[in-house]
Amino acid sequence: MALKVITPSSNTGFDAVGTVDYRAGMIAARDTDGTVVVCGSSNTGPNTSVTNKPIGILGEDRLTTVAQDASQVGEQITLATTVTTPIALAHDSHLAGTSSTSPSLKVKTVTAANTGPGFLLVATTDYTVNGVTGVITPIVSGSQTNVAGDVWEATYSFTLNDDFEKNFRGVNFKGAMDDTEGSKKATVWKGYGEFTTDQFCTNLSYAVGEPLYCTNKGHALGAGLFTNEAAGTTNTRYIVGVVTGVPTASDPFLALQWLGVAGTVSA
Repeated sequence: MALKVITPSSNTGFDAVGTVDYRAGMIAARDTDGTVVVCGSSNTGPNTSVTNKPIGILGEDRLTTVAQDASQVGEQITLATTVTTPIALAHDSHLAGTSSTSPSLKVKTVTAANTGPGFLLVATTDYTVNGVTGVITPIVSGSQTNVAGDVWEATYSFTLNDDFEKNFRGVNFKGAMDDTEGSKKATVWKGYGEFTTDQFCTNLSYAVGEPLYCTNKGHALGAGLFTNEAAGTTNTRYIVGVVTGVPTASDPFLALQWLGVAGTVSA
């Protein structure tokens, strides 16, 4: 559990969620379309962006792209008459492979003009691939001479990024780590209240009475976390709470009083 409600605030949340993954206990903001996202996720400046303006504390986990993925093994594609015609694989959002920029795609020949079955094709030599859209584009001459009618076999990992894929594989909202999957809504604790959370900068020391801020995307630990660091470019500079209890070895949660407003800005 990432959030414990001690003295509940008015739970006025049940907001449509955006595309940003988060943990319960992180700080929420609104995106320009009105959906709930992680506060500080834009990092366009300390206070200039709407997503840098905290509105409350997130009550559930939304872990879609982080925790849910699957593999496609031996998907066969046939090269068209125009050999360089792009071909859409069955799934998009391919996960990274051996490097942060390469998708986890391996392509072998099943039938080919001048190689036997099982020949491992070479990325950027025999084909290019867009890991976001899942589109593969053959190259006419590479390790072999690709011709119309050649059959290739593609194996790759991909993110379950829509309801069809999640439900087809049995990963629906009841079994998924994404608590917002069923309703597409998120609980956001917006009013004054007392909470404990493990979504804070754990590399710092805290003292009762200290003001708390929200980290933004430029912070080393990422956006949406509570911190007592002096206002600056790596937090939103809005004072969102006050420390009421410090984390210990036996109770690693940070206790805080949520102020319920985003109007107080540190200089």
